[in-house]
Amino acid sequence: MLARKFNSIMHFVNENWASEVLGIPINPHKGPDLINDNMVVEVKFTIIRPRKYNYISWRVLDYQLEYGNGKTAYWALGTYAMDRMISEIGTPDLEGLEKMVTHRVLTIVQWDWMRQFKIYRETGETPISKWDNSLAFAKQSLLPPEKKRYKVPKGEVIFTEGTNPEDFRIKQAY
Repeated sequence: MLARKFNSIMHFVNENWASEVLGIPINPHKGPDLINDNMVVEVKFTIIRPRKYNYISWRVLDYQLEYGNGKTAYWALGTYAMDRMISEIGTPDLEGLEKMVTHRVLTIVQWDWMRQFKIYRETGETPISKWDNSLAFAKQSLLPPEKKRYKVPKGEVIFTEGTNPEDFRIKQAY
């Protein structure tokens, strides 16, 4: 599968998993990925590629920083590993893709933590697309200290300082 097609599908797979393990419904409208009456959560994932590179960051569009207004808000920053290379994936089926995920780690950080990262303008063009985005790259190396960790189906959820695990209904693995 082409990486561009994979990225356009895989975020649905990861958001479904995050919704399930955090106990917060997916937002069916524009705006933050997960939402309930009391809280919003914006979910970001990046794939881990062993032996390719060790640097991990998450891409955040500038308008997403405004999702946190008015409710308790968190960022859910995840990593995931798959049992094969993206180029070896043939199915765009969400259930099939989920079966290929071997492990995830989802780190919950307070909303304002993201504001430390500089906003950049990124423009570009290919024969089939054009883009002009204002975005930031949140760095894993700057995550706040861990407060609490839960084992969940197919992974772990980590709460960092400044977050409240009691805001969530964590589906723990037994």
